[in-house]
Amino acid sequence: MLLSLAGFVLIGALLRRKSPFAFLVGIFSITGVAWALGMVQAPEQWLALPDFHSVFLKLDLWGALQLSMIPSILAILFADLFDSITSFVGMSHGAGLVDAKGEPKHLREGLIVDSWATLLAGVEVGGRTGKTAVVAALCFLPCLFIAPLAAMVPAYATAPVLVWVGVLMFRSVSALKIERREDLVPAFLAIILVPLPFSITQGLVWGFLSHVTLYWLAGRRSEVTRTQVVICVLAACILIIENVA
Repeated sequence: MLLSLAGFVLIGALLRRKSPFAFLVGIFSITGVAWALGMVQAPEQWLALPDFHSVFLKLDLWGALQLSMIPSILAILFADLFDSITSFVGMSHGAGLVDAKGEPKHLREGLIVDSWATLLAGVEVGGRTGKTAVVAALCFLPCLFIAPLAAMVPAYATAPVLVWVGVLMFRSVSALKIERREDLVPAFLAIILVPLPFSITQGLVWGFLSHVTLYWLAGRRSEVTRTQVVICVLAACILIIENVA
C-alpha cells in the first residue's frame, strides 16, 4: 500500500513536469524498490521464447457460432461497443478534440476504426493519430520474449498508473450539465457503477436506461432522440441476457 502511494506521488510529480516517461518511471521505480526489499523475486531466466502451440490454429469458429452462443456474442458485442464509446469520449476530451457543443469530433469514423482494432492513443503525451497506437503495439512486441521479466512487476507497481489514467480521464466530468435531477441521476449512476462492479458496461447500461426513463417522466420526451431510445432498448437487452443466459 505504501509503495503504491509512493508510486502515485512520483508519477504525479513527473506528470506535472510533462514527462512522457512518467508512467514507466513509476512502474520501474516501485518494482526496483520492491526487489531491493525482497518483496519480489527475480526470475530464474530473463528471456523465454513464446509458446503458441496451445492456441495457434485452435480456434473453433463453427462451435462459437452455435445458437446457444448468441447471448454471449451479443453481450460481448455490446460491452465492446460501450467500452469503445467511453474510451473515445474520454480521450477526445483529454485531447481537446471536441466541437463547440463539447461533443467528440468524428465519432462515427473513430468507431469504424475501433471496429477493426481497439486502439488507445497516448493523448496526454501528444498522440493524435493512428501512428501512436502502432508505436505502442511495437513496444509491446518484446514482451513476447521477456515475459519472465515482465511477470516480475507486481500489481501494486502498476496500480498507480491505472489510478492516474482514471484521474486524467475524469476531467471530462466538469463538462457535464447536471443542474436538473434527470441529468444528475444518470451521470451519477454511470460514474459510480463503473468502479463498484468493475464494469464500464454496467455504468453505461444503467446510465442510458435512467436517462431515457427520467426524461420521459420529467416531460422532456421531445429531447429524447430515436438513437437514444434504441440504445436504451439495447441496454435493457444486455440486462436480460446477463440475468437469463
